Amino acid sequence: MSAGAAAGGTTGPAALRHACEVGLRLALSYVVAPCDGPPEATEEAAGTHVTQVLRALLH
Repeated sequence: MSAGAAAGGTTGPAALRHACEVGLRLALSYVVAPCDGPPEATEEAAGTHVTQVLRALLH
């Protein structure tokens, strides 16, 4: 899939909006329920996970 593509073959602005919404919701979930461990580890885990999800949705 190309940049801006999502599951189901949709591309363009709608797919980008969907990816942004998913990324934001995932990031906020880490604010509401952080991972166990020191704050630095939580921030790193959250950043890594959000990045992986967005890359998967956009490629």
